[in-house]
Amino acid sequence: MKKVIIIILVTGAILGVYMLARGFQVELSALQGETVKARRGDLVVPITASGKIEPANIVNIKSEASGTVVETPYVEGQMVAHGDLIVRLDEEDERRSVERADADFLRAQITLDRARISHRQSQEVGVMLAQARLDQAKARYALAEINFEKQKIILDTAPGASAPIEYKSHLQNLEEAKATVKAAEAELVQAHIAVELAGKEVDAAEQTVQTAKKVLEDAQKRLRETEIRAPIDGMVLRRQVQVGEVILSGKTSLVGGTDLMQIADIGDLYAVVNVDEADIGMVHTLAPVSARPGHMQTPQGNPATQSGDSAETSVQTVEFPAGILDEDEQVELTVESFPEEKFYGVIERISPSSEIVQAIATFRVRIRINSPNRDKLAALLNTQVEAQFTVHSLRDVLLVSYDAIKPNPDGEGFGVYVPVQTPGQPRPEPMFKRCRFGPDNAIEVAVLEVLDNEMLKPGDDVYTRLPIKTEKERRQESRR
Repeated sequence: MKKVIIIILVTGAILGVYMLARGFQVELSALQGETVKARRGDLVVPITASGKIEPANIVNIKSEASGTVVETPYVEGQMVAHGDLIVRLDEEDERRSVERADADFLRAQITLDRARISHRQSQEVGVMLAQARLDQAKARYALAEINFEKQKIILDTAPGASAPIEYKSHLQNLEEAKATVKAAEAELVQAHIAVELAGKEVDAAEQTVQTAKKVLEDAQKRLRETEIRAPIDGMVLRRQVQVGEVILSGKTSLVGGTDLMQIADIGDLYAVVNVDEADIGMVHTLAPVSARPGHMQTPQGNPATQSGDSAETSVQTVEFPAGILDEDEQVELTVESFPEEKFYGVIERISPSSEIVQAIATFRVRIRINSPNRDKLAALLNTQVEAQFTVHSLRDVLLVSYDAIKPNPDGEGFGVYVPVQTPGQPRPEPMFKRCRFGPDNAIEVAVLEVLDNEMLKPGDDVYTRLPIKTEKERRQESRR
């Protein structure tokens, strides 16, 4: 029993000594502080944003004709080419409309031909006949006038040679000939009016033909529209009708017509992400000039570009020291469906207006995906994508831990503390060095310049946590 008690006491003593030593080490570590070494290397500062995978364009297809669906050969996910039949409607009603319109057009053509013949007849026969009658009447009037003048001379020179009744007869013949001339002149005017009226009938018949032709063309177009064809090359996103359904025309319906299908143009794929307003300035600097809002693209040959008087469009962007930006870096993209695979793209467009997403102002950035494995994303439209913009990329710069940045105890600015061993002191003392810092990635920060003629080299220790002074050290410092 005594042996057991002795073993327990010895074990307790050992544990007590261990805990005491451990506490002393923790206290000693707190007194000494923590340091890391400054190093020279590369600093990459990414900006991340999330968004969706989108196609270049989505076409919502409606029909200009109404009818019953009889064929829908494509389903979601299948590829279609421009001009492929995607929906067919029952064409019986439209075919009857074409036949009726064709018959009306034929009747209008016949009516026009008759009007033209009548116009030609009035012009070439009616007018000529009236003119001939007028010429004949004028000739008879001239003859009657000659006979009347002869009879008048005889009556005046030899009153007994001619009876008064003969004189009156010639006078009556002259009056009748004169009336016949007037009647012939009226007939000629009437013939000209008939020609004009016939011309009007030709014009009216031509308008009727044009109207009937337009009706026929519309009917033929509606018949063709019973076959709805793909307007672009792309992939079927949604098929919204089935065989047997009755659809409404997009032109004649008050509700805008029936949606038939959505086709996505996947010739180009895009990652459309929302960038925080705090980061959009740096993304502007990274983007090509043509992608920035406010860029004016002038067509070749524009006189404004040749005269020398050109309007300047300026866009404010964030300026960084030379060498910080690496604009050759593409945007890195990741999706959850392929977690081990990277996709890449280039910025194509930045929205000039922000959108409020979860109470945060963000800007839409459109990234065209151009990596060789982009086709894998064609079947992942509207899925989540994460984009990483490499905005800052510093090469071979002095780096310190982000935790090493400390405020200047004597005034404005920031810097780092380095340990300096003073003769006669048991441990190093921290000395402040004021610095000008560059970009950081929340882990390390670039030291662009050490101020006040101080130096900081790779391999130098810097404090991430300052040492705690003992009571004795504080009393000694106060005496000094």
